[in-house]
Amino acid sequence: MKRFTLLALLCASVLCIQAQSSFHVSKAAAAAKQVTHSWLADTPAELTAPAAAPRHAAKHPIDEQPEGTLLTYAMNTYYYSQNMDEWVHRYGQKTMVVIDGNDVYIRNIINTNLYNTWIRGEISADRKKVVFDNYQPYVEQGGYTYYVSLAYVNSSGDVYPDTEAEEFTMDYDDATGSMSNAALNLSLVNTDGGVFTFNEGYELNVFNDELVVLPESIGESDIQPYSLKWDSSDPYYYPRIVYVAQDGNDVYFKGFSTKNPEAWVKGAFNEAKDKVTIPNGQYVGLYDDLYFLYCKGASYSGLDDDGWPIYANKDEIELAYNAENKSFTGADGILFVLGKELKGGYSQSIPSQDLKPFYGVPAKPKTPEIRGFDIDTQFQTVNSSITYVVPVEDVNGNFISPDALYYIFFLDDEQLHFDNVPGGFYQHFPDEWEVPCQFTDRGKVNNRTDNNNGTQTYHVLGIDKDLRPATIALQSVYYMNGTRTLSDKCVYNTATKTTTIVEGDPDPAGIEGISADSSLAGSKTYYDLTGRQVAAPQKGLFIMSVKQANGQTKNIKVLK
Repeated sequence: MKRFTLLALLCASVLCIQAQSSFHVSKAAAAAKQVTHSWLADTPAELTAPAAAPRHAAKHPIDEQPEGTLLTYAMNTYYYSQNMDEWVHRYGQKTMVVIDGNDVYIRNIINTNLYNTWIRGEISADRKKVVFDNYQPYVEQGGYTYYVSLAYVNSSGDVYPDTEAEEFTMDYDDATGSMSNAALNLSLVNTDGGVFTFNEGYELNVFNDELVVLPESIGESDIQPYSLKWDSSDPYYYPRIVYVAQDGNDVYFKGFSTKNPEAWVKGAFNEAKDKVTIPNGQYVGLYDDLYFLYCKGASYSGLDDDGWPIYANKDEIELAYNAENKSFTGADGILFVLGKELKGGYSQSIPSQDLKPFYGVPAKPKTPEIRGFDIDTQFQTVNSSITYVVPVEDVNGNFISPDALYYIFFLDDEQLHFDNVPGGFYQHFPDEWEVPCQFTDRGKVNNRTDNNNGTQTYHVLGIDKDLRPATIALQSVYYMNGTRTLSDKCVYNTATKTTTIVEGDPDPAGIEGISADSSLAGSKTYYDLTGRQVAAPQKGLFIMSVKQANGQTKNIKVLK
């Protein structure tokens, strides 16, 4: 019997497959549950894979949107990942469905390969099923056509295309538009019968959730910025600014999700007003424009052997409230998961919460730390790797806004200029001289941090091959209320692998906790609590920066 086995593909934009591939799926747990059509995984099947697709198979995929009503669906499925060597759940994947009379079109049915092509089905006469032709074309590439086909796994764990079946079906709910078949196994199959993906089970539901919206009674001045920190023993998270608003017993939080930082979640005070409960399952937006994200409470218990956080699900999110200092604390975690069922893998987590009102003032940031430097000269350009930490706190251990914190590099005492022209080595850097503290050379925010104090980054510098820097230095820059403050500079000797500290700016004076005094002479500039300059304070709390005749500056809280 000729075997055609599985190659699972994770890349959604490039197929990169060969006509004859060999991959063997032999996971005991998977073999016990694979059920498709009339075969069972633990029953050997007498089926020989063909040398070509069945004659009834169409020749070209549907790559243009069909006519009819376009609807957004959330799709749940279960697929085998070759790279991860395991079965992976995908809950709440965004897909599109067109319904035109009895015709149903589904886009991106094979979730590991997204080509925005469609398969077509037809609602049955009793409107209880959607019937699809088997072997529908999905993509054309490299002289091959790849088809969506029924597939099955035999007792040895081999995956085969089902070329004898003419159709497959999903149960259809005419009232809700939902489609499902928990035993449906679909694969991507090439013209020669080679199997390249394996999906088990499908559930598609019309997406109709809405984002939390603030009530009209809450104005801009009623929204208070808060600092969010957590237990310093957790190495995966960095502190940040979030926003809190209150309307009666309802409390709203914005910024918990870094994937969708503008999304609000809604909670409510208990009768004693010492606790806020946030229900599970609130929709917070799309992740990578592909998965629907929801919030969920969870209990954090540490890291597993591979260094990943371990969570146990909870029925809701709970935050204790201290009315005296208006702070919120939560010992348990908050997860943001893929899909409303709350069973899918999470894309982001917060292990604990410590929220305090944030009153932005100028501050001297804590000195960065350079932990290592390696150089590789085998290429035309030297690849120099630096590991370092940019602490997100001031020299006194206080929280500072990561959105206002940057860092700069020096090579042999000369500041490094990041040439971010298109196609250049630093093309993803948003600034040529100063880099946001959460940014990496990978062109995206770095999620890995160190000891809750800042971003630990692995950075690669493109340096001319003839250049051998004797020293590399790193310095933080903090902007707040019109003041630019430099940290002390960490200088790393590349020969001795030792560091020295060079003094930076003095620590700015702390804010004075007094009300506005109109008798103060000098020019006045006003800032909101996030550090943004405003023409004049309206309702709420503001910072008034007064430059006096003697050249000194006073920062004063103003409550209107």
